[in-house]
Amino acid sequence: MARDQFLRTTLRKTRPQAQRNAKPAIAQNPPNPAAFPPQDTNDPDIFFTAGVNGCMVVVEGTREEPVGYHCNAISIAGSPMEAALTAGDAGLAQNRIAAKVNSMSTRMDQMSTADPKGAKGAVQTAALRKGTIQTDYMILGGGGEVGAGEEDQWSTIRSNIVRTIGIQRQSDKRVRLQNSVGTIFGHRSNGLWTFYLQKLVCYQIWRDVGKVFKNWQLDQGNLWYVADCREFWPNGAGHAI
Repeated sequence: MARDQFLRTTLRKTRPQAQRNAKPAIAQNPPNPAAFPPQDTNDPDIFFTAGVNGCMVVVEGTREEPVGYHCNAISIAGSPMEAALTAGDAGLAQNRIAAKVNSMSTRMDQMSTADPKGAKGAVQTAALRKGTIQTDYMILGGGGEVGAGEEDQWSTIRSNIVRTIGIQRQSDKRVRLQNSVGTIFGHRSNGLWTFYLQKLVCYQIWRDVGKVFKNWQLDQGNLWYVADCREFWPNGAGHAI
């Protein structure tokens, strides 16, 4: 995402479902039309972003033809990560996030009002505008350090990772936070779109190789864990933007 830029896209209904059903199924080995239904590369049923680490993603409009916004405000208010890690100030970090969200919301609302993207289909299912912000999809921390105010959240996630990968009884191993990002994706089913967020953490496993004294060394890195995955539009925990 470009610095301080906004992107907007409308997921149009480009072809009636009857026409899509008439297309051949995607070739598979072996072919399985039931598992791999007819698709059209101009009319996808999946939408997703690259990893986000501070951007705001908002969806508005109708479930048949939603409009998605990907908003960036890196130059506004300073870095929440710096506030949480370097300054150790959880309140300052959240204030900076709030200032960015306010700025992005204002700009996005101006764009939506000045140049609205109305639905074109005959049958439409309206839904309220909702968005997801940095506090929803990532932890402020990295490089083995956890930002102020994020300790309890990371403790829970780390415990879940330890149980999942089965090292809870191995006292010579530790899990450390490498970084955190989010992803946003949408899925269309029966002509209706639903959008979800994922909270992702990249972690490392460190091992104590000391014979007498502790000597922690990196054992594995760039390991990923999905800490959360939930709907935010049209239902779920999205913020009213």
